[in-house]
Amino acid sequence: MHTMFKSPVYVPWPLFGEQDSRKWRKLGSSEEVAGAEQVRKERGSRIYAVVTDVSQESQVQACFDELKKNFATPTVLVNCAGIVYEALAVKNEMQKMEQVLSTNYFGAANMCKEFLRSIPVSSSKIRTGETGGLEDGRFLRIVNISSFIVTQGTRGLSAYAASKGAINGYTRTIAMEYPTVRGIPLTANVVSPGVIRTDMTAHLNQAQIDALLQSCAVKRMGEPEEVANVIAFLCTPQASYITGQNINVTGGMV
Repeated sequence: MHTMFKSPVYVPWPLFGEQDSRKWRKLGSSEEVAGAEQVRKERGSRIYAVVTDVSQESQVQACFDELKKNFATPTVLVNCAGIVYEALAVKNEMQKMEQVLSTNYFGAANMCKEFLRSIPVSSSKIRTGETGGLEDGRFLRIVNISSFIVTQGTRGLSAYAASKGAINGYTRTIAMEYPTVRGIPLTANVVSPGVIRTDMTAHLNQAQIDALLQSCAVKRMGEPEEVANVIAFLCTPQASYITGQNINVTGGMV
């Protein structure tokens, strides 16, 4: 299960059983399911799109109910939904800060909560796969997307940094509280991208990009695929001994 908000994101094909990890699909806004519908037609019934405001607990519950009824119980959750609000700390508007926290943090928390609650008692309703060191091949995965901004700091993004910092602590706690869910192993991790070439950074001029990359070892922006590769790995059986971690995909930012 993969959440997004407004700006396009890249979904790793390995999450859908594709062997070639170089293949990606750029999906459109969560408010428009046309992109996902196109992929579904190309690949059959392996993709099911639901428009949901993740900040609203009732909508998240309805989303999971619809998925379980018409598709399947999710066993992998990737929380990418996020918005940005730019303002210096003394000029922050509380309403806009609350919107950022509601989507970025509370949205991820709502999704994680319902994901954990949705796992059925009957193991026959859970898909199986390669064992990857697990006894019977069953596994659950949560990957929450954070940001390098939490530790690096960036002018004007205090609300965004706070929301992503909350995700870091929340995910670590989930990993400690739920190493298993109804007997099924669960891992919960964070992926923190650096300066990535997406719609979120498209408004930056070259001087701004250069300033952000001063502390980046490879001195270039990252590509969405480079982040999605890490997400895809964390969702595999082979990542069964990685949990509660924050994986930085930043090109060596220090």
